[in-house]
Amino acid sequence: MSTTGGASAKVNVGAHLARSAALRPAFAAVVQPSGRGWRTTRYDELDERSRRIAAGLAEAGLARGDRAAVFVRPGADLVAIVYALFSIGAAPVIADPGLGRRAVARCLASVGPRALIAAPAAHALLGLSRRSLPSLALSVVVGPRWLGRKPTLAALERAPPRRAEPEPTHAEDEAAVLFTSGSTGLPKGVVYTHGTFEA
Repeated sequence: MSTTGGASAKVNVGAHLARSAALRPAFAAVVQPSGRGWRTTRYDELDERSRRIAAGLAEAGLARGDRAAVFVRPGADLVAIVYALFSIGAAPVIADPGLGRRAVARCLASVGPRALIAAPAAHALLGLSRRSLPSLALSVVVGPRWLGRKPTLAALERAPPRRAEPEPTHAEDEAAVLFTSGSTGLPKGVVYTHGTFEA
């Protein structure tokens, strides 16, 4: 997990979103398909969403050094969630759901995520493997509320936005765990630090 000792540089890659929003608030940050057209999210909108999600996740108990498995389709939701996790010092864990339920569950079990932030289909898929994921303490549904009482991303976003400054993480602190495709063997979780992303 994270280390914070020594005199290493303080860096949090999540700060780049706030900087971009300050420099070019009305510029397009994410453009994604929507029905027969396209939906554009501006930098200021994305930054505001990300800070609200960060506040909601922190209020729900997610903290610096935690890991959160994220299974969300590419688009503004995914970008806002990832930057929210960076901001609070938590690390998104990304694995290809195409690996299949058992392989994904094995991947997650190997890194012990504390949270699962995912579309309803991913919650349904991984619900069958819940016994192998005892580390999960928080589940967030991205989209319509699924069976049970899991909080939704929309509910988290009702929190007042987090302060602009992200957690003062260090260059060697864990920023994300990304799993390989598994095309040449078992998928492996590769740890990326804030310093790596900054570079």
